Amino acid sequence: MLISVLIPSSGRSTEINFKCLQCLTKNISRYVADIKPLPPNIKDKLIKLMSMQGRINDSNISEVLHPAVEMLDLRDCDISDTALLQLCNCKQLKKINLNSCKENRLAITSEGIALALSCPYLREASFKRCCNVSDSGVLALALNCHLLQIVNLGSCSGITDASLHALGQNCRFLHSVDFSSTQVTKRLVKEVCVKRQDLKEKRVVVCCTRRRKFPIGEGGGAWKNAWKPEWEEWLGWTCGREVGIRKK
Repeated sequence: MLISVLIPSSGRSTEINFKCLQCLTKNISRYVADIKPLPPNIKDKLIKLMSMQGRINDSNISEVLHPAVEMLDLRDCDISDTALLQLCNCKQLKKINLNSCKENRLAITSEGIALALSCPYLREASFKRCCNVSDSGVLALALNCHLLQIVNLGSCSGITDASLHALGQNCRFLHSVDFSSTQVTKRLVKEVCVKRQDLKEKRVVVCCTRRRKFPIGEGGGAWKNAWKPEWEEWLGWTCGREVGIRKK
């Protein structure tokens, strides 16, 4: 009965539908088998509610997903690679957030990030504190998601220069990368500044352990002409690997 009330019909109150969605979310284990037939617009609302309450997991994600889903915010959800592999049919996905706000997320690995192969329109991918994500996962993103604009790899301790290099070479729309607390070196930061001359109206932000920020090159000219020797000292302060690249 609850599921049938959610199916759109003329004259039905939006408030009634919302209350039904709230009830469904709270009792998701009871109705999980009945979710699949729901229309995409209802599923999108359900996904949002379940995500906010941390109720999406490996067991039910396949029921709530639909091929046209464009955004998934799973920061508060307990999921693993098993859940990510269910994204193989979500060809329209544009944004996925797997950041962990407090503790390291161990169940997400580069294998799970292979979802990139199925999501060619992905524009934003956040994996902060997914410490088992490595260069191989980022390489899959870079090679298959050329529309990427924002990537968060903060505190992914296995990430090295190879990841930044792959993103810089393959993602021409990229304007924000967070690789704080990784193994990315200042050499690669400088290399990106010098070689990516097509990146105009940009700036690089380098954060030291004191959380101070310094601009490295800005304006419309080629980056190699913007580099200044004194910035080497600023880069030298990044002993905590608190480094980021951001579009101006």
